[in-house]
Amino acid sequence: MVDNYNQETSVNLLNIGMENKAINAGFEFSPVRLFAWSSGNEYAFNEHTGCSFFNVNAYWNVLSLLNDSLFFGPNTSFNYLFVDEIVHWNQFIYSLGVQFGLRIASHSLQYNIFVAEMGYRNISGNSKYFVGVKVDLAAIIIGIILASASRAETN
Repeated sequence: MVDNYNQETSVNLLNIGMENKAINAGFEFSPVRLFAWSSGNEYAFNEHTGCSFFNVNAYWNVLSLLNDSLFFGPNTSFNYLFVDEIVHWNQFIYSLGVQFGLRIASHSLQYNIFVAEMGYRNISGNSKYFVGVKVDLAAIIIGIILASASRAETN
Protein backbone atom coordinates (compact mmCIF):
# COMPACT_ATOMS: atom_id res chain seq x y z
CA MET A 1 0.00 0.00 0.00
CA VAL A 2 1.32 3.43 -0.96
CA ASP A 3 0.47 6.24 1.48
CA ASN A 4 -0.48 9.64 0.10
CA TYR A 5 0.77 12.35 2.46
CA ASN A 6 -0.91 15.74 2.15
CA GLN A 7 0.13 19.03 3.74
CA GLU A 8 -1.26 22.50 3.56
CA THR A 9 0.26 25.77 4.64
CA SER A 10 -1.87 28.89 4.45
CA VAL A 11 -1.54 32.53 5.40
CA ASN A 12 -4.50 34.86 5.91
CA LEU A 13 -3.49 38.40 5.13
CA LEU A 14 -6.38 39.90 7.11
CA ASN A 15 -9.19 38.50 9.28
CA ILE A 16 -12.33 40.50 9.93
CA GLY A 17 -14.82 39.07 12.37
CA MET A 18 -17.75 39.53 14.68
CA GLU A 19 -18.77 37.53 17.75
CA ASN A 20 -22.00 37.48 19.71
CA LYS A 21 -20.76 37.29 23.31
CA ALA A 22 -24.17 36.19 24.65
CA ILE A 23 -23.95 32.86 22.79
CA ASN A 24 -20.19 32.77 21.98
CA ALA A 25 -20.84 32.37 18.25
CA GLY A 26 -18.97 34.23 15.57
CA PHE A 27 -18.20 34.80 11.93
CA GLU A 28 -14.86 35.63 10.26
CA PHE A 29 -14.04 36.77 6.74
CA SER A 30 -10.62 36.85 5.12
CA PRO A 31 -10.44 38.57 1.72
CA VAL A 32 -7.07 37.01 0.76
CA ARG A 33 -5.64 33.63 1.77
CA LEU A 34 -2.37 32.31 0.34
CA PHE A 35 -2.10 28.51 0.01
CA ALA A 36 0.70 26.02 -0.54
CA TRP A 37 -0.23 22.34 -0.91
CA SER A 38 2.15 19.40 -0.92
CA SER A 39 1.20 15.84 -1.73
CA GLY A 40 3.02 12.75 -2.79
CA ASN A 41 4.28 9.32 -1.98
CA GLU A 42 7.53 7.42 -2.29
CA TYR A 43 7.41 7.68 -6.11
CA ALA A 44 6.27 11.24 -6.81
CA PHE A 45 5.91 14.59 -5.03
CA ASN A 46 3.81 17.56 -6.10
CA GLU A 47 3.62 21.16 -4.82
CA HIS A 48 1.01 23.73 -5.73
CA THR A 49 0.64 27.36 -4.64
CA GLY A 50 -2.18 29.85 -5.12
CA CYS A 51 -4.59 32.09 -3.29
CA SER A 52 -8.31 32.34 -2.64
CA PHE A 53 -10.32 35.53 -2.44
CA PHE A 54 -13.46 34.36 -0.62
CA ASN A 55 -12.83 32.78 2.80
CA VAL A 56 -15.44 32.56 5.54
CA ASN A 57 -15.46 30.80 8.90
CA ALA A 58 -18.31 30.40 11.40
CA TYR A 59 -17.85 29.01 14.90
CA TRP A 60 -19.61 28.41 18.20
CA ASN A 61 -17.44 28.29 21.30
CA VAL A 62 -19.53 25.93 23.42
CA LEU A 63 -16.91 25.98 26.18
CA SER A 64 -14.98 29.15 27.11
CA LEU A 65 -12.62 29.25 30.09
CA LEU A 66 -10.27 31.76 31.74
CA ASN A 67 -12.15 34.87 30.60
CA ASP A 68 -12.58 33.45 27.07
CA SER A 69 -8.83 32.82 26.65
CA LEU A 70 -9.39 29.07 26.13
CA PHE A 71 -12.21 27.90 23.87
CA PHE A 72 -13.68 24.72 22.38
CA GLY A 73 -16.52 24.15 19.93
CA PRO A 74 -17.69 23.36 16.41
CA ASN A 75 -16.68 25.38 13.37
CA THR A 76 -17.24 25.41 9.63
CA SER A 77 -15.39 27.20 6.86
CA PHE A 78 -15.62 27.74 3.12
CA ASN A 79 -12.83 28.83 0.75
CA TYR A 80 -13.54 29.77 -2.87
CA LEU A 81 -12.25 31.72 -5.85
CA PHE A 82 -8.85 30.06 -6.13
CA VAL A 83 -6.31 31.72 -8.39
CA ASP A 84 -2.83 30.73 -9.52
CA GLU A 85 -2.02 31.32 -13.19
CA ILE A 86 -5.77 31.18 -13.90
CA VAL A 87 -9.03 31.44 -11.93
CA HIS A 88 -10.34 28.02 -10.88
CA TRP A 89 -14.10 28.58 -10.80
CA ASN A 90 -14.90 24.97 -9.87
CA GLN A 91 -12.49 24.61 -6.91
CA PHE A 92 -13.57 25.02 -3.29
CA ILE A 93 -12.78 23.75 0.18
CA TYR A 94 -15.58 23.14 2.69
CA SER A 95 -14.59 22.12 6.23
CA LEU A 96 -16.71 21.05 9.19
CA GLY A 97 -15.21 20.09 12.54
CA VAL A 98 -14.29 21.05 16.08
CA GLN A 99 -11.62 23.42 17.31
CA PHE A 100 -9.76 24.10 20.54
CA GLY A 101 -7.72 27.22 20.99
CA LEU A 102 -5.93 29.87 22.98
CA ARG A 103 -6.55 33.55 22.36
CA ILE A 104 -6.03 36.99 23.74
CA ALA A 105 -9.42 38.14 24.97
CA SER A 106 -9.57 41.76 25.99
CA HIS A 107 -12.73 43.89 25.83
CA SER A 108 -13.82 43.91 22.18
CA LEU A 109 -10.64 42.28 20.80
CA GLN A 110 -10.50 38.51 20.29
CA TYR A 111 -7.11 37.51 18.87
CA ASN A 112 -6.45 33.78 18.24
CA ILE A 113 -2.86 32.76 18.99
CA PHE A 114 -3.15 28.97 18.65
CA VAL A 115 -5.99 26.79 17.30
CA ALA A 116 -6.05 23.00 16.85
CA GLU A 117 -8.86 21.60 14.73
CA MET A 118 -10.06 18.33 13.25
CA GLY A 119 -12.97 17.18 11.15
CA TYR A 120 -14.32 16.57 7.65
CA ARG A 121 -13.14 18.43 4.57
CA ASN A 122 -14.58 18.42 1.06
CA ILE A 123 -12.04 19.61 -1.50
CA SER A 124 -13.76 20.22 -4.84
CA GLY A 125 -15.94 17.13 -4.38
CA ASN A 126 -13.32 14.85 -2.77
CA SER A 127 -14.03 13.85 0.84
CA LYS A 128 -11.19 13.80 3.36
CA TYR A 129 -10.63 13.99 7.11
CA PHE A 130 -8.15 16.46 8.52
CA VAL A 131 -6.22 17.50 11.59
CA GLY A 132 -4.71 20.96 11.63
CA VAL A 133 -2.93 23.54 13.73
CA LYS A 134 -3.14 27.30 13.21
CA VAL A 135 -0.53 29.54 14.78
CA ASP A 136 -0.50 33.31 14.55
CA LEU A 137 3.11 34.22 13.86
CA ALA A 138 2.55 37.94 14.41
CA ALA A 139 1.33 37.29 17.98
CA ILE A 140 4.32 35.06 18.71
CA ILE A 141 6.81 37.62 17.36
CA ILE A 142 5.17 40.43 19.36
CA GLY A 143 5.24 38.20 22.46
CA ILE A 144 8.94 37.50 22.02
CA ILE A 145 9.70 41.21 21.56
CA LEU A 146 7.67 42.15 24.66
CA ALA A 147 9.29 39.39 26.74
CA SER A 148 12.76 40.51 25.62
CA ALA A 149 11.96 44.12 26.46
CA SER A 150 10.65 43.11 29.87
CA ARG A 151 13.82 41.11 30.62
CA ALA A 152 16.00 44.01 29.49
CA GLU A 153 14.17 46.36 31.89
CA THR A 154 14.66 44.01 34.86
CA ASN A 155 18.41 43.60 34.20
